[in-house]
Amino acid sequence: MPQNWSKWTTPDSLSLSLRNTDGRFNELLEESLKDHEENADHSVSRKSSAYYDSSVSSRNSIGSLGSLGSGTFGSLDSSASNGLSSWYDNLKNDPAILYGESSSTRSSMSISSASRTVSESEPDSSVGGVPCHTEDLKDEGDNMWIEKDIPEFINSWFTKLCIVNGDPFYGLEGIEYSPVNSRKVVRSDPYHGLSWDTRSSFQYDWDGDVDKDGKFHGTGSLKFADGGEVFGCWRNGVRVGKYTTSCPAQNIKLLSGEYKAGKLLGVGTIVFDNGESVEGHFRDGCLHGLARKLGVKKDLIWVGRYLHGVPDGSCWEFLPGGGCITGQTAVNGKLSGNFVTYIYPDWRTCLVGTFSDSILVSAQAARVESARITKGILEIQTSPPEG
Repeated sequence: MPQNWSKWTTPDSLSLSLRNTDGRFNELLEESLKDHEENADHSVSRKSSAYYDSSVSSRNSIGSLGSLGSGTFGSLDSSASNGLSSWYDNLKNDPAILYGESSSTRSSMSISSASRTVSESEPDSSVGGVPCHTEDLKDEGDNMWIEKDIPEFINSWFTKLCIVNGDPFYGLEGIEYSPVNSRKVVRSDPYHGLSWDTRSSFQYDWDGDVDKDGKFHGTGSLKFADGGEVFGCWRNGVRVGKYTTSCPAQNIKLLSGEYKAGKLLGVGTIVFDNGESVEGHFRDGCLHGLARKLGVKKDLIWVGRYLHGVPDGSCWEFLPGGGCITGQTAVNGKLSGNFVTYIYPDWRTCLVGTFSDSILVSAQAARVESARITKGILEIQTSPPEG
């Protein structure tokens, strides 16, 4: 019978502390990166790896963004824990903070520290007793396979992506350079395409200045009939620079990011009404590249890549009770197939087998024997499954 992974626990026989490392992790990693940098041909080959998807009990998986806000993530505690209350209200009272100006009397929506701040605090240097060296963890496209100190290598990648107040993607290849397919794209921006030229498609109230031609210009906000609002800077009727957006109709409490030529581009964050959030690389108004998902308490629950606004390729789902599942994701963000791997919290012992929508059907015991980082995503190879 299928089993829910939230019920699984790590056997007592497993050593979870992993404190006795031989100190060669950094040396091996530096050699790997140096070898890679000397290789000008970056062929991105993907071997079947393992990705995790969380328990099916409390989280509906990661489908299109339209469903994310209705119970997909863990959750973000409250406005106090997710950091929205202070900066959001401050900017609402003083929008000029967004642009470093002194003060402004205009009242509108806000942007600020929802954007990632690289200079802010990094996580602890160890997790679960496994030393971490996140400053040495870099991704140069297609790294060589690391075969020693695997638990430390995996834990360093995991710890880096758990950063809350820093930049979880720093040093990782997060950008997706392929063009967005307009025929299959799932937009993340609820008001994608909004501009002065397309304003007739929306019912809105404008609060801001205009240029000599009467177009939206400078800092201002648009409030829509559906209850949504966008706030940021306009240049001759086109959105540019940092922006915030809310859209109750799509369960979006706050979308923060930057616009170039009227389109959402670069790293941004979406916080949903239930407190769950997704942070990742955007292009042409959709998630397109490396992304992570956080729960209510800002716990890391999913890491993977998006293509045209939907999950694509390898991903990892981290389970509430410890451990994770990894493999090839379906378009709904779930893990299904015959080569999905559950990894115990020791980052070494694993089960390889068949999963259906992230629920175990059958599996055999194995061990993680090598790992590498490709396009920001950790890939693993295991020993032949037995038992």
